[in-house]
Formats: sequence, structure tokens, C-alpha cells
Amino acid sequence: MESVQHSSHSETLQYVIVHSGSNNLEHDSADDIANATLLIGYKLLQINKNFKIILSGILPRGEKGSMIRKKITAINDKISKYCSANNGMLFLSHQKGW
Repeated sequence: MESVQHSSHSETLQYVIVHSGSNNLEHDSADDIANATLLIGYKLLQINKNFKIILSGILPRGEKGSMIRKKITAINDKISKYCSANNGMLFLSHQKGW
């Protein structure tokens, strides 16, 4: 985020894609992870309210039906629902076909 904030391009950028990893899945709750991702989107909008923020869902990990996969789905669902309410952010899903 600092690279966007201090970039000479921050006024000309139109789209910012935020792709979150899965390092915190074992330690943090689904709500905490989803809220942290949404907070990144908000902070980017504070840098430039004209940014089109695309929040990329967490890629599926683990076996289908596993607890880790269910947690990823819960995180992605929360972010997706929030973005569906048209809060200046779009959600990019990677769930289908995995």
C-alpha cells in the first residue's frame, strides 16, 4: 500500500487489485481476515477516491470439504457480499472449478 501511496502514479492509476494470501488462515477468524482485506480497500480509497478497487478472493486451498476450504469460502463470501452492496469495491472470485 505504501508503494501506491508514495507513487507518482497514484493520481493516474484507475484500477488497484488486492490479492490476499492465506498465511493467517490457521490463526485468525474468517471475520478478522475479511475485515482486514476490506480495510485495505478502504485505505486505498482514502488515497484516491476514484480508484476502482478489485478485491481478489483467496484461492482455494486444501481438500474440498476441509475446514480450511470452508473458512476460505466464509471469508470470500463476506467480502463478496460487502462488495455487492456497491461500496466502491468489486470482488473477483476464484471458487468455481476448484
